[in-house]
Amino acid sequence: CDGVRPVCGACSRRRQRVCEYPVREGAVSRYADLKETVENLERENREFRELLAILRMKPEREAFEVYRRLRASASPSRDGASDALIILQHFKDAETLLPPPGAPESPSPYYPAELAERPVVELDSQCLASSPLKVPARPWTAVAGDGLVSHLISSFFRWDDPFIYSFIDREPFLRDMRRCSGPDADVSQAEYCSPFLVNAICALRSFFSDKAKVVNRVTKCDIGSRFLAEAKKHLDLEGVKASLPTVQGLYLLFLVSCCEGTNRAGSMYRFASCEMLYRMRPEKLFAQLRQHIAAEAERKRALSKTSWGLFNFECILAHTYLRPPMLRIPAIPCVFDYSSRHSPNLDVLGNTFGPGSPEPPMVPGAVRALCDLAVLQHNVMNYNAAPPTPIGDEEDMRKRREWFSQLASTEESMPTRLRHSENPAPQTLYLKVFTNVIAYNIIRPLKPSCRFLDDPRFTVRSLIIQFCACDVEMME
Repeated sequence: CDGVRPVCGACSRRRQRVCEYPVREGAVSRYADLKETVENLERENREFRELLAILRMKPEREAFEVYRRLRASASPSRDGASDALIILQHFKDAETLLPPPGAPESPSPYYPAELAERPVVELDSQCLASSPLKVPARPWTAVAGDGLVSHLISSFFRWDDPFIYSFIDREPFLRDMRRCSGPDADVSQAEYCSPFLVNAICALRSFFSDKAKVVNRVTKCDIGSRFLAEAKKHLDLEGVKASLPTVQGLYLLFLVSCCEGTNRAGSMYRFASCEMLYRMRPEKLFAQLRQHIAAEAERKRALSKTSWGLFNFECILAHTYLRPPMLRIPAIPCVFDYSSRHSPNLDVLGNTFGPGSPEPPMVPGAVRALCDLAVLQHNVMNYNAAPPTPIGDEEDMRKRREWFSQLASTEESMPTRLRHSENPAPQTLYLKVFTNVIAYNIIRPLKPSCRFLDDPRFTVRSLIIQFCACDVEMME
């Protein structure tokens, strides 16, 4: 082939009108293309040898950093060789990959050396200053410093625990986390906190934290995955001993799997959590504890919050899977209450919410209202799973209308501050959404054209459309 285009000499002599051979765009001839390919491969070979020499000859910390970046960049959808050579160039530049020569082993005494880049340490300091709840990272986790851990723990108790994941008793958890810290700390003395639980909380919150995403960009690694790996490591170390922190941490790992889209595989954590809670026999423990002894009264509260909080979320989850909740209605008295009907909104520190308070406002009594609604949802979902009479017959319709009326009465009896129209806050919006969820499940099995209420205009279809419109409005 002489490389002549559009038809080379050899093809022209054979009277072929089409001449095709594999050359890259812009190559003058096949020979020139092959020559350029060889030069590129030789250069790439030299650079890979240089990269190997760095891994062999550099100090361990620097070599480990290069290796960590190689691991973090591995992806089936990308060219691993290109990524490796880019990392080599970053190492040569030595500006962002590693601290300058002579820098201390770790700019922060509590931050891992491999994550101790200047932007990360500065971000950690900012997180600590802005976090309403300040907690020590050590000895609970080796993944991040005090600032990021305080930020993630604060976020959990600001956005998650006040309603949807209300199964951790905040006060004793924070007290144990602060008390059992320091070089001589013994985490085994903590009753309401554990390294496993702390890392599980941080892994979950990392999905929603802008600060965690900044750390991901700077370090080119997923900080949430690090927390998750640390949680699993502590789970292996702690074993499957039955305790409230282990029950809570196992359920949080299931929620992490939901965020990752691997909830089928992660369901084992959910099953393990519920099974462990039953194995602890919380009703028996609750009955044995004495209310007039402060430590035992606190344990009763923690048992109640864990039992009812997990039951509430199971009832929320039942709507997703269209199956009855995995947990029964707790036989333990519910410690959540409505407080005063005129109680103001609070912040995460328990103070009256005001212009300078950390967002969001927290509405007293919201979790108790959720407990009442969850009991109704539990009954509806169990009925739908095995209806005693044919769906749509007279007895079935009577039962569903009775539940619908009960749902309306429960909503009307709520204090004004729990109504989203009067007090718009995350918890009141969640309450209204969950109320609509129960209404969906009451009427879902019926035919869309079925006239459910006395007014003939209200068919199952029209009711569902109204609920959908309400939900969309609240989401916006």
